[in-house]
Amino acid sequence: MLLEAAFWLGVMRVAIRWLSFKQIVRVLRLTAGTSPRVPNAEEIKTAQQIRWAVESMAPRIPWATLCLVQGLAGAAMLRRRKLPLSLYFGVARMEQGEFQAHAWLCCGNEVLTGGAGHQRFSVIATYC
Repeated sequence: MLLEAAFWLGVMRVAIRWLSFKQIVRVLRLTAGTSPRVPNAEEIKTAQQIRWAVESMAPRIPWATLCLVQGLAGAAMLRRRKLPLSLYFGVARMEQGEFQAHAWLCCGNEVLTGGAGHQRFSVIATYC
């Protein structure tokens, strides 16, 4: 799973650089909204393993793997296993007045990537 995470982190980094977001959404077969399906205990365990793999590999990759790259990589891994996913995009106004964007990935109520501080962001789009 670690090698798969490294692969998807690389693929998504390249995809973000060279493809439009619309193209990435189409390739991953994402649709607007949150997943209505509730994962069972075995699916949550697999999702947690995906979180571990993405979190373990992200700092070891020699290129930037920010929240969007990690979220898309995790989404690809979940999609490959036919697990429910919800990919959130949010914005927050910082103290100096500028906006900051963030992405986080969930499987059911389990936050897999981008979880640190995601509560302070207002959701502007969700894909499943």
